[in-house]
Amino acid sequence: ILRWALAIMEQQAGRAHPDVLRGHAEAADFYQRWGRPAEAARHLVLAGDAPAARAQLVAAAAEARRLGAVDEAAGFLAEAAGLGGEAPERAEILLLLAACEAWRGRRDAMEEAFGAAGALLE
Repeated sequence: ILRWALAIMEQQAGRAHPDVLRGHAEAADFYQRWGRPAEAARHLVLAGDAPAARAQLVAAAAEARRLGAVDEAAGFLAEAAGLGGEAPERAEILLLLAACEAWRGRRDAMEEAFGAAGALLE
């Protein structure tokens, strides 16, 4: 119990205990194997693996779009875009987000995402 209390305190102080990071990575692996990209992404973010989290969030968005859950897809894509990465990858995510925003009828948000993607590719 003391070790987990220390891990929680370190996490609150901005440092993650290696056991906590490892636990999140293992949970992410479990969810990936079971085809649950949204849950995997949450644990990858907590494990500090932004590139893998981005990929899982994009996969979660694709799954949400297939189910007609465009609001959730847009949320996953916005989160993925916020995790950084190389310009071409972020631009692709922003273009997917722009498409979701268009489906949602949110013209201003669509134009903002599209403009941000264009700026990354200049």
